[in-house]
Amino acid sequence: MKGKVFKALQKMMDDIENQNGDIQATLLPLGQSELNRGKDFLRQHAHRYSFGSHDALVAGTVSVALAAGDSLTLVTSDRGLKALCKDNNIDVFDPLLG
Repeated sequence: MKGKVFKALQKMMDDIENQNGDIQATLLPLGQSELNRGKDFLRQHAHRYSFGSHDALVAGTVSVALAAGDSLTLVTSDRGLKALCKDNNIDVFDPLLG
């Protein structure tokens, strides 16, 4: 990756994390509760949906935040992760569908 592109990506990520600009995101903590919820998702749903451990960890993290009262929408185009989220009442936005 060229240096100019890398610096532009770094700036974009900083803007997203600092909630500046059009794309804004919330960084969530990753602790034992989130890991446990992700493992539970794998055990309970991996046989039904096509998703991996990283997707389970993402869904577990969002699920714990929602249970704590945060208002979040998970952004993904991954079909397996979207199905897992739908089954677990996690709001999803697919940027490819609008």
